[in-house]
Amino acid sequence: EDARPVLEPAVPEFFLPVSAEIGEDRLVYRPALLGTAELHYANARLGIDEWRRVAHLAPLGDRETGDVWASAESLPDGAPDIADEPEDGATFAPLPSAATKAKSFVTWAKRYKTHVYKAHPLTLYRSMAFKLTSSPEESEADFTIRVREAARERRDGTKEKLRKRYAPKLARLQERIQRAERKVATQQSQYDQAKTQTAVSVGATVLGALFGRKVASVGTVGRASTAMRGAGRAAREKGDIARAQEELEELRAQLEGLETEFEDELADLRADEDMELDLSTKTIAPRKSDIAVGNVALLWTPWRVDATGIAEPAYAVS
Repeated sequence: EDARPVLEPAVPEFFLPVSAEIGEDRLVYRPALLGTAELHYANARLGIDEWRRVAHLAPLGDRETGDVWASAESLPDGAPDIADEPEDGATFAPLPSAATKAKSFVTWAKRYKTHVYKAHPLTLYRSMAFKLTSSPEESEADFTIRVREAARERRDGTKEKLRKRYAPKLARLQERIQRAERKVATQQSQYDQAKTQTAVSVGATVLGALFGRKVASVGTVGRASTAMRGAGRAAREKGDIARAQEELEELRAQLEGLETEFEDELADLRADEDMELDLSTKTIAPRKSDIAVGNVALLWTPWRVDATGIAEPAYAVS
């Protein structure tokens, strides 16, 4: 650690403000590169025309090796506040010789343009089922909520169409079932009446015979004939009941089948809803020709170093 390095006049140099109490510790500045740029995202088909500012901080070691931006930290709040001069009494960590030369910053600016192009694609979320795409500022969580609302609206609309399609069919079957139930009740009532009339006729014939009337008298024969006709009518009524009951059961089976078909379509609808919430992503790279690099400068970051040599950042950038 030493005094402030001497730089070529064209080298841009700044200092991060100290944000921690130094106390008895030492204040040491460590070198880094600050890069800022404006990026333009454009996609006419998706209606995207978005400009964004980005900023990065890349630490510099004792000597510059490889891509200095490979370990750069993205600053979410953009370019930090910076100062033109260091704090009094501070010392400086070693600076790679390349950082003292102005031409190095021209090279680093070109590399920074490549870095932000690769590191900052715009990610959008899409739902193909609903033909929806998130806005540039919309988070995945917010977009998911919007898709769920669209799914609920479409589900409600589809359910309503389904109900309108099935409601007349169900109503007609229920009406036919009610008529069939009334028919069974009517046939049962007629059967009961026929049985009663037959029993009365048979009883009158038997009583006439028991009380000494001639078995073959005109009255006895008439009552016997009436009893036989009543028995035949009762048998027919019983057959009508059986047929009416069969018709009723068939209608009930049709209703049950239609209700099952309706429920199956609702179940398929719910299954489709779960599949529709699958989201995909669409990435849009910034336009290379529109990338505007702002500052690429030497930025000294303050560190607090205690008596044992342990160093902690004495600055805040986010």
